[in-house]
Amino acid sequence: MSKHLKYINAMRSLSIQAIEKAGQGHTGMAMSACPITYTLFTKFIKISKSSQKWINRDRFVLSAGHGSMSLYSPMHFAGFLSINDIKNHKKKGCKTPGHPEYEENNFVDASTGPLGQGVAMSVGMAIAEKYLSKKFKSLINHYTYCLVGDGCIQEGISYESMSLAGKLGLNKLIVLHDSNDCQLDAKVNEAFNENLELRFKSMNWDYIKCLNDVESIELAIKQAQKNKKPTFIEVKTIIGEGTSCAGCNKSHGLKVDEKEISFFENYFSVKAKGFKFDKEIYNYFNKNVTQRGEKKYQAWKEKIDKLSKENPRIYNEFKKWTSNKFVDVSKILKSDDVNDLQATRDFVGIYMNQISKNRVNDTIIGSADLASATKLSFDVKKNFGIDSKYPEILYGIREFAMSGIQNGILLHGGLRSISSTFLSFSDYMKSSIRLGAMMKLNSSYVFTHDSYQVGGDGPTHQPFDQIPMLRAINGVYLYRPCDKVEALYTLNKLFSTKKETSIGIFTRQPISNVKGTNLDGCKKGGYILQNKSNNDITIAASGSEVGLAFEIANELAKENINVKIVSIISLKKFLENDEKYISNTLSSKYGLLTIEASSDNTWYKMQKYANNYYHQGAYTFGESMDGDQLYKEKGFNKENLISIIKKEIIKE
Repeated sequence: MSKHLKYINAMRSLSIQAIEKAGQGHTGMAMSACPITYTLFTKFIKISKSSQKWINRDRFVLSAGHGSMSLYSPMHFAGFLSINDIKNHKKKGCKTPGHPEYEENNFVDASTGPLGQGVAMSVGMAIAEKYLSKKFKSLINHYTYCLVGDGCIQEGISYESMSLAGKLGLNKLIVLHDSNDCQLDAKVNEAFNENLELRFKSMNWDYIKCLNDVESIELAIKQAQKNKKPTFIEVKTIIGEGTSCAGCNKSHGLKVDEKEISFFENYFSVKAKGFKFDKEIYNYFNKNVTQRGEKKYQAWKEKIDKLSKENPRIYNEFKKWTSNKFVDVSKILKSDDVNDLQATRDFVGIYMNQISKNRVNDTIIGSADLASATKLSFDVKKNFGIDSKYPEILYGIREFAMSGIQNGILLHGGLRSISSTFLSFSDYMKSSIRLGAMMKLNSSYVFTHDSYQVGGDGPTHQPFDQIPMLRAINGVYLYRPCDKVEALYTLNKLFSTKKETSIGIFTRQPISNVKGTNLDGCKKGGYILQNKSNNDITIAASGSEVGLAFEIANELAKENINVKIVSIISLKKFLENDEKYISNTLSSKYGLLTIEASSDNTWYKMQKYANNYYHQGAYTFGESMDGDQLYKEKGFNKENLISIIKKEIIKE
């Protein structure tokens, strides 16, 4: 019997007991993947219990997050989780939720569960490691390990992100595959018949296949560490090994009862009751995981202390970056020399040029092959690499991977990241944006081509239903600037966001000149641009519709109807103000008209602040035609809205 089996079976025993006590769980992977996680944590991964988010720790991403007990079990024996944490698996407030959840001070490197997302995040971590290691040398020098199941490598995001990883030559990325030939509904070969070796070699990866024993896995990882490419290790496992459904897809989420526990005990000749284990098992994990990792951490700290004395400049820069104290671009960006009558996306390009001239290189930016359109670029012709003047990634047409990879870059720490594409393509990215918001990452995105006015490209590229989707995500804030000043504020926000997701939405079409915009007002999410002494009505609008509000106001002024104009750069932020501020901002004699070329109905929350209320939104697909004409046909024209004001608000 392998000398390691005692410890692996202890992990399995702990896992099956926790699943039985929880009354539900994913038994299959908790059994099959234990030799993999055991080998990784006792022989390779360097982590610190005293500093669980140590910047130079090895990263471990359990992309197949349903197999969480195969991670929690070694973490318990190594002292990172208590036995009560294990007993409370899947219970409210527990440290052992059904899928691993990232927190600022725990050992989990990424929240996982939606299959394949962990693969993209591990690619992002490897990108961050590569860039930072070239800048700070041996201060950042670690591996990124990712454990996947068959579902992860079938999801499209894994194809996109692994393709890019091969292109970028991320040799310190090692992916291990719990290859058990089963998925939830059937055998894998009934749904999937790819040759994995050919697939990964075609993407510029090295491929290794091995058995599910410690010696084979250890040998494969050592070989992977020598490779000059990212490595995919296929480990042939038995799903649910030790259960009555071993090797069967039914074991994926097998319900564990006393009969199943007895079968398990007989199969492995171990005890699986009472959560009791020999002290020697704890000592072994403490020595080979905790103490080994702590020695690595202390040696690294000595290196840092030495650097602080020998090279204070590099030391101070390193401390700033790893403490998320980045360049304050608000001290760089100036709107004075920016012409007003342009598309707001052009303002992005102008402000990015200002940032480039100031050598800001603590932010990885990228685009899904649209930097020339979104204008989010340092130098669109250069790819990621040490020879790049600034860290910029050409993601290619990989929107989903881009957002998942950005999550990984931010999870790694030491860098900011901003990505861009068309607003209509945010549909591809939604689940990654949601996951980033869930982890409270400082995620930032630039989305352009904001409305029907995209025009001739037709309904596939004309967004109206994406804004409500994005606003609906908890922790996601949209900023829709109406001019160069609000665009400046938005760029500042994208570069300084903290623990929330900030999205800037910009136009392709030129916008009208706007008066009264200011940075202090933007902080409130909404503020008054035009205020008469006796306001008959209030018009509140966002982005390109603010210019339309001024057109309406100017026309109504001819009839002695006074209009207050309010810019809503961020609807969610505005609605978070106290009621007095909202009421004072929106108040007028007759009522309120709100305008936005989207189908978001969140605007209804303003109704209680007005005697009469009407919202002009966008609710139907457009068509391929002139954008300005389509915009007007959908009701976004002064004639239509003046008629609505008179009928629904002033009620003549």
